Amino acid sequence: MSAAAAAHFANPRNDFWRLLHAAGFMDRQYAPDEQFALLALGIGITNAAYRTTRGSGDLRRADFEGSARRLEAIAADLRPRVIAFVGKEAYRGPFGERPEAGVQRGTGLAADDDVVARGFGRAALALAVDDEGALGLE
Repeated sequence: MSAAAAAHFANPRNDFWRLLHAAGFMDRQYAPDEQFALLALGIGITNAAYRTTRGSGDLRRADFEGSARRLEAIAADLRPRVIAFVGKEAYRGPFGERPEAGVQRGTGLAADDDVVARGFGRAALALAVDDEGALGLE
């Protein structure tokens, strides 16, 4: 459905857009066909895995081959404050570890303002997985 619509996460059953709003990234819930309007908010969207599937359970380890390096290159080029993953599998695919909801430990800036972990510079890695609300990124 997403490929046919030429929009990220266009399946109405996909929680991507709802979760981005619930996590506090947007002032309202956007629709898939509004994805380019997010650029004005300073939000860009990409996929950790390129293959389109019915659900994250259909993705395999090979689908994430090189995705961590690709995301690191995007972070180095665009220098985002946050890189958010919507869904545990989207995070686990590139990094091979189970995330917790919210900002991941060891990413972004440490308390003493030193850059830490993963080659993502000052970008925090965050996970939005449910309706628990904002990720605490203010």
